[in-house]
Amino acid sequence: MLRNENAELKCVFTCKVCWNREVNIILVKCGHLLCEDCAPQVEDCPLCKKRIEDRIQVWFSS
Repeated sequence: MLRNENAELKCVFTCKVCWNREVNIILVKCGHLLCEDCAPQVEDCPLCKKRIEDRIQVWFSS
């Protein structure tokens, strides 16, 4: 059970574009999260297609 929860959390914090890095940039307008490599490369959110107004770096405490 704990192993499943850990895998689910890892998936939540993994970039949905490259699936390689942890998310740390929030897209202003829609609130979706991408990694610092993928976020600057897109003008529209790849998840919901809303226009990105800004990008803000976020940190998650462990």
